[in-house]
Amino acid sequence: MSIQARIVVFVCLLAPTVFEHAPSYANEKFDGWEFYSAKELHDWCGSPNSINQETCASYVCGAVDAWAAENIVTQGKQLYSICLPTGTTCHEISKVVQDFLTHNSMAEKSAAGGVIGYALQQAYPCQKK
Repeated sequence: MSIQARIVVFVCLLAPTVFEHAPSYANEKFDGWEFYSAKELHDWCGSPNSINQETCASYVCGAVDAWAAENIVTQGKQLYSICLPTGTTCHEISKVVQDFLTHNSMAEKSAAGGVIGYALQQAYPCQKK
């Protein structure tokens, strides 16, 4: 089995476990544009409920992991130019996304994945060589 196939299988097997206790939202079904909006993500991230906060952190890190897998499959053609420092945690980057959404309310009208990419690219740009 190729590395790409292994990554896809891993992500598919992990997703139900990670989101087993996640809150349910109306956009749980793909609507042709997104599964979750940035507004829903912001609600999770800013919630006082620890399950919602974990959902936020898991969703944000899941997006980063998906881009890492995409990077392997596309042989380095990255969608977003994000260079996270070694040791960065899911909670740290979910806080970055939350802060971005707090200060950019118009972004809540976007898909969650795109906002995550943009916010992290702004906060953790790769150094030009």
